[in-house]
Amino acid sequence: MAGSPLGSGSERVFLYREKSIGKNSFLKQTACIYAPNQHRLTMELPGHAVNLSAEQVAELNKQLSNFRHDVNNNLALIIAGLEVLQQKPHLAERMMATVREQPPKIVASLSKFASEFDKILGIKR
Repeated sequence: MAGSPLGSGSERVFLYREKSIGKNSFLKQTACIYAPNQHRLTMELPGHAVNLSAEQVAELNKQLSNFRHDVNNNLALIIAGLEVLQQKPHLAERMMATVREQPPKIVASLSKFASEFDKILGIKR
């Protein structure tokens, strides 16, 4: 049930996945993710060894820890919101608002960490 790339266009990336919906049946889904910053998918690695100080490694570790914490919190809110929906459907509008807010927060956390990671390692996108 893992996703696999179908292909990519100049502005889109297509993903395909199969999802089990019964004993022997599968729901086939194709998702189109618009990637206007697709040029950022390529990177230029430094042409030399990168030396990091103990302080830089400690800082990266701290930022990674913060990133993991943020993502775990956002995922916990998604799970909690969905569980509330199952138990109290009358709260659907409120819970869906909470669930919808989480993915952009995860993307923002990832972008922030990736930016710092790239800066410290000298990776250019």
